[in-house]
Amino acid sequence: MKTCTCCKQEKADSEYWNNREASDGLQSRCKECSRRVRREWGKTDDGKAYQREYRRKNRDKINARKRENPWHRTEKGKVSNRKAYLKVQREQPEKYKARYNLNNAVMLGKIERPTVCEKCGTSGMIQGHHHKGYAEEYWLDVEWLCASCHGQENVTCLGE
Repeated sequence: MKTCTCCKQEKADSEYWNNREASDGLQSRCKECSRRVRREWGKTDDGKAYQREYRRKNRDKINARKRENPWHRTEKGKVSNRKAYLKVQREQPEKYKARYNLNNAVMLGKIERPTVCEKCGTSGMIQGHHHKGYAEEYWLDVEWLCASCHGQENVTCLGE
């Protein structure tokens, strides 16, 4: 048994992460507090900047891990993706309608989805970026970008 330095509760050793440098071999915070502190830090400007930089430097490593472990195909992943999809549908109906109509146009053959990114030339799964917005007249007016370029464009658009 050990007392957490954060929540001051006494918990079993299994409730702490290992730490080879500590005298007892365990972290001083319990797992629950460690997760909470990490989540809070991730929401700060420093945390967000660190995460952005890490993703930029380790893009290949992250993509390889995603290919090896396709979480989105597991039952839990499917449920999570469905929740996120319904949240967009409920909270951002104009974005949902634009995506829905674009996907239907692609499926019906009215628009052809290219196999390479218009910005960097990378091949793979290409996404439609609604660069002019989600108004009905722009539903099918998209730039075809890879996930990386699409993310960068969205950050650029939000920054304007």
